[in-house]
Amino acid sequence: MARRRRRVTVIRRNSAARRHQPAQDMPEVIERNPEYIEQGLRLTTTLEQRSLDSSEVAICFALIFFHGVLENHTRKLED
Repeated sequence: MARRRRRVTVIRRNSAARRHQPAQDMPEVIERNPEYIEQGLRLTTTLEQRSLDSSEVAICFALIFFHGVLENHTRKLED
């Protein structure tokens, strides 16, 4: 009988997550989108308290930040 090998998926840390730069280190970004930075920082604190992996927290923060930037851009196009 042939033996079946179980495939194991290896989850590696995303290199982009390792290079994640906190928003506090980018003052020009904070000036443009203060409400989304604040919202993202609150969420990342909550996620870290729930013991999520730091790369997952970075991804969540990036998604919130991207949403805010996109919303600002959309508002400018409508004006």
